[in-house]
Amino acid sequence: MGNVFEGDGEVYATYHSRTECPLTAELLGPRENAEAMIRKFLTQTYGEDCKVTVRYDEGAARVYHLARRAAAKAKRLFAGEKA
Repeated sequence: MGNVFEGDGEVYATYHSRTECPLTAELLGPRENAEAMIRKFLTQTYGEDCKVTVRYDEGAARVYHLARRAAAKAKRLFAGEKA
C-alpha cells in the first residue's frame, strides 16, 4: 500500500507495485485482487459507514495523489503546524 489519507467520513488510499524485487512479476496478482484486499482492510479498520477510495498509483491517479499530499501539507503549514 502507498499512502492513506483520512478525511471526515472518508479514507483515500493509494497502492503501487514499484519495487526492486526480482520476483515482482511472479509475486504480483491482478490489481482487482489488491484493491479488494485494501478496500476490505480499510472498511474493517474505519467502519462500514466510511467512504473508501482505493487507487493504483500511476498516471492521473498519481498526479491526484500528489496534489492531495501538497494540499494537506499546505493546510498544515497555514495552520502553524510543523511540516
